[in-house]
Amino acid sequence: MIELEIFGRPEPLNSTKVARNGHFYNPKQKEIDKSKWQLKSQYNGELIKGAVELKVNYYFRVPKGTSCVKRKQMLANIIKHTKRPDRGNLDKFVEDVLKGTIIADDSQVWKLTGTKLWCADWEREKTIIYAFPEL
Repeated sequence: MIELEIFGRPEPLNSTKVARNGHFYNPKQKEIDKSKWQLKSQYNGELIKGAVELKVNYYFRVPKGTSCVKRKQMLANIIKHTKRPDRGNLDKFVEDVLKGTIIADDSQVWKLTGTKLWCADWEREKTIIYAFPEL
């Protein structure tokens, strides 16, 4: 098992855009590059070439102005994180960040389980990735 952590608010991946000159670009490329640097500092092994199972936890801060009762329920995971961003875009972002740093291609991911959770105000928003390469 490989455990990796990306600090900062979990970012969803948007589709590519077309510039005025007709070229395609990815508006989230800076966030992808920043996250790749964080992963490279944590993992210095060879690229995984086989099938990989991923379990990902996305931590978001409880919004300001939330009542104490709701805050406690959110932190106890009684009230689930059902707000934006949606998990599909978050998962795609993680796959793109792992591509070329941990795994050779994002098509190697055969199973991905993602969970959106709340974290307290004093904790950092982050993404924790558990990679299970097939032996």
